[in-house]
Amino acid sequence: MLSIFPDLLTFGLLAPFIIRLALGFYFIGTAFAAAQSAYKKKDYSIATWAHLKTGGIGGILVFTGFLTQIGALLLILRLLNDLYRHPATRVLSLLLLAMAASLLVSGAGFFAFDLPL
Repeated sequence: MLSIFPDLLTFGLLAPFIIRLALGFYFIGTAFAAAQSAYKKKDYSIATWAHLKTGGIGGILVFTGFLTQIGALLLILRLLNDLYRHPATRVLSLLLLAMAASLLVSGAGFFAFDLPL
C-alpha cells in the first residue's frame, strides 16, 4: 500500500530519538528521587542499591545514546522487576517496557553515539 505522506518517512530516526530522551529522562529522574528517599530512610539493602543502579545507569545510557541497546536491556530488566514487585503501577510499567523494547529493536535514532554497522 502506498504511503499517504511519503515525505515524512525521511524523519524515521526522529521517533527513536524522542522515545530515547523521554525514557532516559524518566529513569534518571526516578533514580535520583529514589536515591534521596533511600538516603533519608537509611535503606542500604542490596536490592535497593541494584534497583537504583539499574535505573540510573540504564537511564543515562539511553538518554545519552551511548550503548543504547545495553541500557534498554537494563531498563527492561528493571521494569520486569517492577511488574512483579509493584502491581499497582502495571500500566505505566507496561508502557515504559514497550518504549524500552522498541529502542532495543530499532536503535538509538538521531544524535546518538551508537552507530549501526
